Amino acid sequence: RKQRGTMRPSALVALRAARGGSRGFSRPTLRQLSSSAPPPPPPAQTAAPDASRFPQPPQPRRSIGGGREMDTRDLMHTRAFLGYEARVTHPANYRYLLGSLGGHAIIDPEATMLSLRKVLGLLKKISFSGGKVLFVSTQPKLARLTRVMGEQSGHFYLARKWAPGLLSNWEKKRLQVRKAVDLSPLAERTGRLRQSDVQRSLDFKGIEAMARPPDCIVLLDATDLHQEAAAQNIPVVGVVDSDSAGGGGG
Repeated sequence: RKQRGTMRPSALVALRAARGGSRGFSRPTLRQLSSSAPPPPPPAQTAAPDASRFPQPPQPRRSIGGGREMDTRDLMHTRAFLGYEARVTHPANYRYLLGSLGGHAIIDPEATMLSLRKVLGLLKKISFSGGKVLFVSTQPKLARLTRVMGEQSGHFYLARKWAPGLLSNWEKKRLQVRKAVDLSPLAERTGRLRQSDVQRSLDFKGIEAMARPPDCIVLLDATDLHQEAAAQNIPVVGVVDSDSAGGGGG
C-alpha cells in the first residue's frame, strides 16, 4: 500500500518539466551552460574627430595678473559704443564714429580699445616708476566713483571742485590746502566749526597727502583745468563722450 503524501521521483521530474513548460522557459542544465557560445564582444568605439581639423574660437588673451584682458566684446556688452544724440555730436569726434543708429552716435569700439590700451600703458608705467596720478571730477554723480578710484588705487583725487592755482602756484596752494583740511587749530581758537569750514575740508580731502604736483591727471568729465596742466607739462587723460571737444582744458 502506497503511503499518503509521497510521490515517485520520475513523477516529480515530469511535474517540474510540465511546470517549466507552462511558464514558457526551462532551467538550463550545467552541460548546456558550459556548451553555450561566448557573448559577442562590445562594439568598437569610434575615435573622436580631430579637433584641429575644425576652426577653433579665439582664445581670450591673458594679462600679467592672470585675468582676461579686456577686448571689444566687453565694450559691446557694456554698451560703451553708444554716444549722445547725433545732433549734439562735436565735429572733432566724427573720425571716431561709425555712424548713427536710432538718432544716437555709434562710437567705433576698435578706436576706443586702441586708446584704452595706450592709456593703460601710460598709467602702468607711471605707477611702476613710483609716480602719482590725480583723478579729477566736479560732477556730483561722479563724486563717489572718483573717490573710490583714488582710494583703492593709492593715488589722489578731487571729487568736488577744482582748486585754481593747484598746479601753477603749487607752494602757496599747498599751504591753503593744509589749512583747509586741518580743522583742529580753528576749532581750538573759536570753539566751534562752521558748516562751510567742514565742506571746504572735504573738498581737498583727496589731496591732503599730496606733497608734489601729480605726474598725470585723469579727468572724468569736462572740468576746466585753466591750462595749468599744459603749462606744467603734465599729461592729461580725459574720459570724453561724443558731445565733448576732447580738449580737456588742460
